[in-house]
Amino acid sequence: MSLDISQVPSPCYVLEEEKLIANLEIIKKV
Repeated sequence: MSLDISQVPSPCYVLEEEKLIANLEIIKKV
């Protein structure tokens, strides 16, 4: 799965980024 930022609408990308950051925080805790 590849994410091309230039093809994603801003609000959508921001939501995905928040999910990504949340996942990274979870990974750091493990």
